[in-house]
Amino acid sequence: MNKKQMRLFILLTTSLVILLFAAFLVFTVIPTHKGVIVEVLHNEETGQSSIWVVEGISADINNKSKEELAERYKYQGIIFKLPSYLPDRVKKDLFAGQEVKIYINGTIQESGPGGGKAYWVTADHKEE
Repeated sequence: MNKKQMRLFILLTTSLVILLFAAFLVFTVIPTHKGVIVEVLHNEETGQSSIWVVEGISADINNKSKEELAERYKYQGIIFKLPSYLPDRVKKDLFAGQEVKIYINGTIQESGPGGGKAYWVTADHKEE
């Protein structure tokens, strides 16, 4: 390797390490919210998706009708708008009763239920 190639290699390697470190910091510093999905909402006209999340465990949600859940959690939880850059496969894998961890901007609207924007969503575990 000549000097130019070595400098380019060092520059690219350093840039990659800095980028990975920044991504690590972002996902450890960003506020999160944990809960259970009550309902997944897809607006076909706008393409916007959102999830209604409440505190609890999946056993509280599973085997209950939408009407029962709407009555029980009427003014509770938070409805998170999902970002457009979230892959469709991730959005399609979300379901009622799933425990999730949501990365948020830290701002939650005080309403019943609350509202917020999600940066990313991960499933704590999937139930079949």
